[in-house]
Amino acid sequence: MKNFFVGLFFFALGGLSIQLLYSAELLPSQRVIPTEVGDEQTEQPVTNQPAVPQSQNNEQATADYDYVSELNWDAEITTDIFRINRATGKRELFVKDAYSQVPASAEPETINRAFNILAHPFRSGSVILTVTIPDSDAGYGDLYKLNEETKAITKMRINEVWKGGLSNYKISPDATRILYTDWMSPSVLWICDLTQDSCTKKVSLGVAESFDGGSGGLGASYDLRWTTEITAFARYFDTTEEIVGETDPGRIYQSLGFKEVSVY
Repeated sequence: MKNFFVGLFFFALGGLSIQLLYSAELLPSQRVIPTEVGDEQTEQPVTNQPAVPQSQNNEQATADYDYVSELNWDAEITTDIFRINRATGKRELFVKDAYSQVPASAEPETINRAFNILAHPFRSGSVILTVTIPDSDAGYGDLYKLNEETKAITKMRINEVWKGGLSNYKISPDATRILYTDWMSPSVLWICDLTQDSCTKKVSLGVAESFDGGSGGLGASYDLRWTTEITAFARYFDTTEEIVGETDPGRIYQSLGFKEVSVY
């Protein structure tokens, strides 16, 4: 499944409204294994892998609807969530002012906070939301699950592992899992299951090894990828070997190759 966000920015009378559209398309499950050839990276396809399940126009909400989070800038920031019927194109308000449903005990900071749609797991009956600070370069925050039947919004248990971020995670093709490393501790690799609300530690690197390739200053660089819905790779680096004169300024540590992980 190819995950992508489309942002449509427009001015409306009485305030600025921002729409963020989450849509999902399934891809054939052809496994691609990253390899190293000299200083370049190539990919080798491996066939005969299990196919990703395809939508059959069933009644499952996760197969029939796309979701839009609309950020409204009025007296205060609010997030409305709409859903769009894929068959008819009909758009309807699903949850109004979604962030106001979060109890203060769960998110003490409510000023300038909003929801963004992180993922829409295949046939799970839920949409995964993440807390954001609009108009800032702050990373994604805590994760919440929006139930497509009851419209209830609940904080997820995987926040015990998930500490947010921008480039330090990768969503699986069927949007049911996240390959993740904490930017504060980039020597540990996790797979978090969004449908089961749990995380499993997959790799712990050795001393002076990191999944963060470095980019200078306070930046970071990660190379995380899913090759099928059950298999993923993460490039790891030797933090004692800094590359000098590299044409890519975003990678300052020597690559040691990839770690392969499976969801099982």
